[in-house]
Amino acid sequence: MKEEMQAQSVDNGVSKPTRINRMVMHGFKSFAKLTELPLSDGFNVVLGPNGSGKSNVMDALCFVLGKSSSKSLRAEKSSNLIYNGGKSKKPAKQGEVSIFFDNSKSTFPVDEQEVKAYLDAKIDAAHRCDWP
Repeated sequence: MKEEMQAQSVDNGVSKPTRINRMVMHGFKSFAKLTELPLSDGFNVVLGPNGSGKSNVMDALCFVLGKSSSKSLRAEKSSNLIYNGGKSKKPAKQGEVSIFFDNSKSTFPVDEQEVKAYLDAKIDAAHRCDWP
């Protein structure tokens, strides 16, 4: 059985699946630099050694899809969702995650081949994290 990430759109009572073409993360958790993750048809796998950010990919997906609790995103506090700089680098002032849905079958009612959904979080002057 083929597995793929799907979003469901309803058009006249009929569900139409779509797929996520790619994810883009910047300043979110361990993704200090702009990181683009292309997703192909079928099954996608994220591989890497311990501590390389594999789980942060799923956290990013949950974040942009609307999971609102920092604890559910494996962060003690919301400011931990933004890249902190580690020991030697400058921390990010904001983090953003975008996902790009395939719209080649007009699943979404727009005339674009790809539809972007994104969410960003910002650190304010008091070092509090804010996101919608």
